[in-house]
Amino acid sequence: MCLHSHRFVPPANEDDIMWSIPPPSLDVCAKRLSSHAFEPLPSLARVLAGIRSDTTIHTLPSTVLFPALPPSLSQAQAARSEDALLPALHQARLLKTEHEVALMARANAITSQAHEVVMRALGRHAAGRGVAAQGPRSEERGVGAQAAEWEIEGEGDAEALFVAACRRGGCVRELHIREGHCL
Repeated sequence: MCLHSHRFVPPANEDDIMWSIPPPSLDVCAKRLSSHAFEPLPSLARVLAGIRSDTTIHTLPSTVLFPALPPSLSQAQAARSEDALLPALHQARLLKTEHEVALMARANAITSQAHEVVMRALGRHAAGRGVAAQGPRSEERGVGAQAAEWEIEGEGDAEALFVAACRRGGCVRELHIREGHCL
């Protein structure tokens, strides 16, 4: 029995990378992971069309919990198994290397400090909120104002301050892409 692994890397989507780092490039995958081949996700249909009938393709279960499988997969002449992939993913989530644990600890420290920055900013202006119940003063504040003068007037302000504090703490997307790790 010959085991051949073929990995497909999804393209970076602007909507997704707003919330998490983009997937690693094919070159980063080839350096970091073990597989016979790495290809961009759009080439999946072409690869599936060339698979032999004695091949087994391991997929996630067909439930509402997971994205629908592409139509090209159902047209492939190979057997499909839903028994092995999900348990393997659960096992991979449970086991972490020392490096992964260190990265998670670093990210936790950075985001904890960022939460403290946001809470301090909220507290700094809390006393003045009860005095005058005026609407947002966004038009009065300029970009050049010092960070200490910024008042959080809504969820967008809190998110912007949180992201800025994370980046200032060293949690930048480029670092994680370069190292091939996701936090």
